[in-house]
Amino acid sequence: MKLFSTLAVALVTSTALVTGASATDLLLPEYDEMAAPAGFDWGGFYAGVGVAGIAFDDGITSGSYLSLQAILGANMVSNDLVFGIEGYIEYYNSDDFAASGVAGGVEGRAGVIAGGDALIYASIGLHRYDGGANYAMFGGGVELAVTESSTIDLSYDYMYQLDEIVPFIGHRASASWNWYID
Repeated sequence: MKLFSTLAVALVTSTALVTGASATDLLLPEYDEMAAPAGFDWGGFYAGVGVAGIAFDDGITSGSYLSLQAILGANMVSNDLVFGIEGYIEYYNSDDFAASGVAGGVEGRAGVIAGGDALIYASIGLHRYDGGANYAMFGGGVELAVTESSTIDLSYDYMYQLDEIVPFIGHRASASWNWYID
C-alpha cells in the first residue's frame, strides 16, 4: 500500500509541474521587439510664411512695425543636434516711421531636438532694409512639429544696427508656419 501511495503522490506532483509550465507558457506569450516611435524628421529643406513684430529705439526715436514674411531654409541633423540656415524676405509697414518697404535676412541656427517633436535653437544672422540699414541679430526660438511635415516656429531676436554712430536697437518676435519638403 505504501508503494501505491508513493506512486500516486509522484504522479500528482509531476502532473502539477507539467501543467504549471504549460499554463505559464499560455500566460506569457512571446512578443516581437517593438521599434520606438520616430520623432519629427528635422532634416532637409523647408518653406514657410510668417509674421513678425519689431520695436526699435535709439535713445531719441522709437517705433515699431509689423511684417509678413516668406521663408526658405535647410537643416542638417546629427544625432539630436540640428544645424541650419534660414533666409527670409518680408514686407513691412510702420505708422511710427511713416514707412513701408521690403527687408530681408539670413541666419544660422544650431539647436537640440527635445522629445522628438520640438527643436530648441540659438541663432545669429544679418537683417537688411531696402533703405540700406544693416542689423546684426542674435536670438533663439522653439520650433514645434504639428503634423508629419509642418511646424510652428516661435522666435526672438535682439537686433543691433551696424552702420550708425548712434545705432537703433531692436527686438524682433516672430511666428511662422513651415512645411518640410521631402
